[in-house]
Amino acid sequence: MIQSEKDFIDWIDGQLIEDIPAQIVAFNINIYESPFIIEIVGSSEFAPRARS
Repeated sequence: MIQSEKDFIDWIDGQLIEDIPAQIVAFNINIYESPFIIEIVGSSEFAPRARS
């Protein structure tokens, strides 16, 4: 169970230990509260936003 920042970092490290396909250039992390779910989505596209 994730109860601290360290738990979260350890969990993410464990999830991303697998080989990541070369076409994946960015990740999005979605966190839902009810029920508690964390979803990691890889994307082959990334367009950074311009900062004002």
